[in-house]
Amino acid sequence: MYNVGVIGLGAIAEGYGSPEDPNSYCHVGGIMSSDCVRLAAVADLDTARRDNFKTKWGGVFPDVAYYDSAADLLGAGCDIIAVCVRGPHHFSVMQEVIAAGPTAIFLEKPPTCSLAEMDAMVAAAKAQSIPIT
Repeated sequence: MYNVGVIGLGAIAEGYGSPEDPNSYCHVGGIMSSDCVRLAAVADLDTARRDNFKTKWGGVFPDVAYYDSAADLLGAGCDIIAVCVRGPHHFSVMQEVIAAGPTAIFLEKPPTCSLAEMDAMVAAAKAQSIPIT
């Protein structure tokens, strides 16, 4: 079983779904339905988003750890990191995530804001043999 950390608790990460929906259209809904992964940690800069997540999903994920930054979550030892922050922030967060060396990264679209950022991100991940989906 792989431990997953989710950075960014917006609509695609958790807002489009609910714990009651067996086909929940969001990342944590997919994690909830999987026998191969376990949600270990979530991070968001916004306290209200973390609180809303706990209220909505806490019953399904009672052991999840909550962090107020990507940097803090990256010290939690997650195998897979899902980067679900807003597009303009992907590159800077991805640089932190790649440096932490997880087993794999799931990057929400759009992956970067320029081809130069994309080239740098892919090269950094390749150098550490980290697949990005």
